[in-house]
Amino acid sequence: MKKIITSLLILYSFTSVFAQKNSDYQSLIEKAQRYCYQNLDSALVAANQALVVSNQHNSEVHQAQRTIGLIYENNNLFDQARNAYAKAMDIAITQKNIELQLVSYTDWAIIHKKLGQYKVAQEYHLKTVSEAQKIGNWEMVEEGYHGLGTMFSMMSDFEQAVKAYYKSIEAAEKWGNKKGVVLTQQNISNIYFKAKNYELAKKNIQLTYGMALLQGDSLRIASVLNIYGNIEAALKNYERALTKHLEASIIFKKFNEKPRYAESLMAIGEIYYQQQKYNEAESFYNECFPLKSYLSLYACAKFYKELGKLYQVQYRFPEAITAFQNSLQKTDSIGFKDIARENHLALAKIFHAQKDFESAFIHISEANRLGESLFEEDKQKNLTEAQFRFDVEKRDLQISAQEKDLRFALWVRYGLLIGLLLVSVLLFFTWRQMKEKQATSQRLALLMKELHHRVKNNLQTVVSLLRLQARKITDPTSLSLINESRDRLEAIAMLHQQFYKNGDLETVSFGTFLNELMPKLAAANNLFDDDFETEIDVENKLLNVDTSLPIALIINELVSNSFKHAFKDTQKPKIIIHLKNNTLLYKDNGKGLNPEQLTNNKESFGIMLISSLVKQLKNTYTISNDEGMKFEMNLR
Repeated sequence: MKKIITSLLILYSFTSVFAQKNSDYQSLIEKAQRYCYQNLDSALVAANQALVVSNQHNSEVHQAQRTIGLIYENNNLFDQARNAYAKAMDIAITQKNIELQLVSYTDWAIIHKKLGQYKVAQEYHLKTVSEAQKIGNWEMVEEGYHGLGTMFSMMSDFEQAVKAYYKSIEAAEKWGNKKGVVLTQQNISNIYFKAKNYELAKKNIQLTYGMALLQGDSLRIASVLNIYGNIEAALKNYERALTKHLEASIIFKKFNEKPRYAESLMAIGEIYYQQQKYNEAESFYNECFPLKSYLSLYACAKFYKELGKLYQVQYRFPEAITAFQNSLQKTDSIGFKDIARENHLALAKIFHAQKDFESAFIHISEANRLGESLFEEDKQKNLTEAQFRFDVEKRDLQISAQEKDLRFALWVRYGLLIGLLLVSVLLFFTWRQMKEKQATSQRLALLMKELHHRVKNNLQTVVSLLRLQARKITDPTSLSLINESRDRLEAIAMLHQQFYKNGDLETVSFGTFLNELMPKLAAANNLFDDDFETEIDVENKLLNVDTSLPIALIINELVSNSFKHAFKDTQKPKIIIHLKNNTLLYKDNGKGLNPEQLTNNKESFGIMLISSLVKQLKNTYTISNDEGMKFEMNLR
């Protein structure tokens, strides 16, 4: 009897120890997942402790390695995440556990998708679908197609994304996952939103909202409402957008979903900011402030950036500087260069307004560097996506070729082989020539875009150097010459920026350029928008670089001359610029000029420059007095 009791006590002791270890393991995994978005070090410590406690149990080691991968992934440390996911996959393959393998295939696809390696991502998503279908695991089939939809969405291949999402919905319906159907419908709405098809996005989100209401899942309803609000905001239905976001925020607050509650408050603040209701925007940002620790690093960086923009428009520059610098600290740890660049541009503008030109130059230089980096990354991403599409087309072509081989055998029997073969070969070579021409055209367009971009950045750097140099010049004449040269270079840089932003890279909307140029020239002459009136009328003019550059410099000289000399005794200065019917008309209501003195003044560099530019265009011009100075040039 004593032996039996002793055996039972030993068994109970082992069972208690095992139960305690299992409890410790689950507690550590939950802690790691809880800190995943908030504190990288704490999350990793908990996950590694769980790995130790797992006692080498394969499924637990697999889960712990996946958790480590998830922590790195959510903190944008993708290479480290891939290493952790690789260890998890090795365990699943070694143990020949198909369920764990399917999960690892999905992780592997997602991390390569984030690394921009779409070919590998597609391979493993399709592998997940194929293997899951064999064993009837429709949950993982749904997961695989959902991942493909997300990948195509990242590549902006919206048509393929929607197709994949609908296949995901079919799989979800097979295993009765109604929540998954709503989630995927929500993602389809996001696809239409990204494609800027807001009306279709709105119709789809209305359908999704109805489905969520039928299910009664409050948190899913709130998530749908947030997207609904974003769509209404894009349609400038701000009141409706606010209503949707406010409803979502109430639900998130009720369920203590602090991260998503904070994001809802941010969205509401941004809408009020867009409406220029700055006090209301600040109220919601202040409400969001205590919750910022629950935000992901990316969302927190964006929050500080938006807060800085609000302080900036309110001329609260010290607070704005602090907010932008806080945002930069967040981006330093996660590497979101787009947000970092916006922060540097905003800081440069503030320091320039405070005449701290050295700090302004540092931030504008950093913004230019990040802009170059983003441009290179975007170019590499486009090349990767182009290569991926080429591989897909190549594979489709190979499949098509195999089908043609089968048809070839059939046509031999009926005597039509020669005709079909000739047509096939002719079509193939025609298609290949078209592809080669298209690829050449795309490369040339990319090079031209990069050229305009680099010229603009180099000119901006020279402008910044001239601005710094001007601070050390005391002679008024020399200072004026430096500033005039700087204004001319800045006008050229702005023109190249317009070519870079324009779609076809060969023409520029001259009206858009003039509307951006005038405030720059006014600011250079210490004037504000309220100090003068501008009438710009450009009749659908798209000008090429050979025409637009001389005209831009001519207008730069005329406007600068008006600001400096024409309006000393004018109560309400006005500048008129018309470009239509092949005629450029420039007029101000200043004191006017003596045309003879103007045309004979060989010492004026500005007039010499205008005459030279007009000759370069092979045109003629006249200057006269008509209640002010009037300049006309006929465009051939």
